[in-house]
Amino acid sequence: MTANFNPQNERLRHQFLKVCRHARGYSEATVDQLARSILDFEKLTGFQSFADFDEDTAIAYKDKLRSRKTKAGKPISVASVRTNLLNVKRLFEWLSDQGKIKINREQIGFLNPSKAEIAMAKTSVTEKVIPTLAQCSRLLEILPKQTPIQR
Repeated sequence: MTANFNPQNERLRHQFLKVCRHARGYSEATVDQLARSILDFEKLTGFQSFADFDEDTAIAYKDKLRSRKTKAGKPISVASVRTNLLNVKRLFEWLSDQGKIKINREQIGFLNPSKAEIAMAKTSVTEKVIPTLAQCSRLLEILPKQTPIQR
């Protein structure tokens, strides 16, 4: 499988992750997430050169990413789609800023998630646990109330 890797991409990816780790101070977990997103992008694009990136590549990547399924067969979450897109976008912005590849900033914008995806990714899907009235009453009964401060 390593024969599919693009050596130039590997060098650029290594430099980018080094900058993120040491110059930008990203945590190891964040750097690992960036590395996974970039590798995922390369796999979905068939390890084509970063220099060949254009808006068609970005659109195809977004479509492939949105149609991916988890191991359980469910679509991946909107938050995962957003994170992957923004991580790959960071890479291409860095490549452009450093002059590593010649790329139009407008083309990088095609990696932006839709406004609906951003809104959905920011909403919490976890249910908030609210204590019942009986639980609140029990708590008030067992709290200490000997001094004015405790009351």
